[in-house]
Amino acid sequence: MSGSPRIVPSLLSKLSRAIGPESAATELRWMRQTLANQPRGTPPSGSTLEEMVARRVQGEPLQYILGSQPFGSLSIAVRPPVLIPRPETEDWTIRLSETMSPTSDQPLNMLDLCTGTGCIPLLLCHLWPPGSVHATGIDISAAAVQLANENAHLCGITTSSNATATTTNGGHRAPHKLQNSLQTPSALATGSTNRATALAEMAAKPDSDDSPRTANGTNTSNTFTAVLADLMCRDFTKHARLLPPYDLITANPPYIPKAEYDGLSPSVRDYEDVRALLGDPAHAWAPPRGGTLALEVGDGQAAAVAAIVERKARVCGDVRFRMINVWTDPWGKERAVVARG
Repeated sequence: MSGSPRIVPSLLSKLSRAIGPESAATELRWMRQTLANQPRGTPPSGSTLEEMVARRVQGEPLQYILGSQPFGSLSIAVRPPVLIPRPETEDWTIRLSETMSPTSDQPLNMLDLCTGTGCIPLLLCHLWPPGSVHATGIDISAAAVQLANENAHLCGITTSSNATATTTNGGHRAPHKLQNSLQTPSALATGSTNRATALAEMAAKPDSDDSPRTANGTNTSNTFTAVLADLMCRDFTKHARLLPPYDLITANPPYIPKAEYDGLSPSVRDYEDVRALLGDPAHAWAPPRGGTLALEVGDGQAAAVAAIVERKARVCGDVRFRMINVWTDPWGKERAVVARG
């Protein structure tokens, strides 16, 4: 129920004391709208306006209460403890989509690390032409992997058990590899250069791919696969059944320093997975070779991360990117490091 006119003023007063009158009026309106017109596939987690307000007053993020978060032209289902998609992530994802032009004749093989809800690869799958991208999302959280697969279904993106784009070769599938593809899938691996090189060399046989195909074997839809795996595991690539190289690697990794994390609002610390938030940008970025690498970074971290990407690229194969750019978000923060081979 969206709340009777008699109780709305008292609920507004209660919410105003918790989050301020302006925000309270807006959020209460959204709650009422969501209850009155529940989105298909992403119903709110609260059944009454009173329940929603009570949970919000306790500090629960509004997105978890409403059950979804807009991300570009998509409505992404959210629930705790999976990281809620942020507007700054949406901004650079849309910008990235506008700088690349994959086609069904030469599709991209994409890997999204720390995929969470799957919002980044799913939006790219939605924005790019059918059959032009085959994406794999990796996360350490089983809850995130399940939610990412659910979001693929809700967004109409074909899910596939295969973690690589494929083409046909005499009736047999083979990994699709574009020139200058990214060789190393892990963007958060720490340790020696040997480990980074080993990640690039490891490959597992793909499972069956049930995505729609034309008579000549070409995929007719974009596909997404969510995989449960630990990026820090030595056998990460084998365990995740990945087949490098990748033409595009994206990541919104945990990058908030401990001191900053301790100062976050309880609505963030108490509800969203700490593994998706707390991280150290000083960790080595494994060096990709060619292709495109897009990494979200925290405030003040862009220059250091860009330097690490350049340094590790030279260490592992003496490969230099044509360019490494830092993208600023609409709020004036340096938010993404984008390297192109």
